[in-house]
Amino acid sequence: MKLEFRKDEQKRDSARTEDRKYTNLVALRESRSNERKRETRRQDRVAEGRRGGHREKGRKRECKRRMGVRRNLNQKNQQEEKMEERKKKGLVR
Repeated sequence: MKLEFRKDEQKRDSARTEDRKYTNLVALRESRSNERKRETRRQDRVAEGRRGGHREKGRKRECKRRMGVRRNLNQKNQQEEKMEERKKKGLVR
């Protein structure tokens, strides 16, 4: 009885290790192919003269836009301040 149970357990363990081996191999193969794809993509980008992908480009554009908004606000504020100073001096009605 106990011997049978042990044999059954061994079978299950061996099956489990085989399964694990197989899944590891599959994962390894997939990661290698993905790495290869990534590398070719990187080389293409370098050939085009760009370092970053579309994400970086989007981030850069977003940052530039924000800076533009900030700059416009600064200019507006400066103009308003100038106008107030002129009013104080009496140059503008």
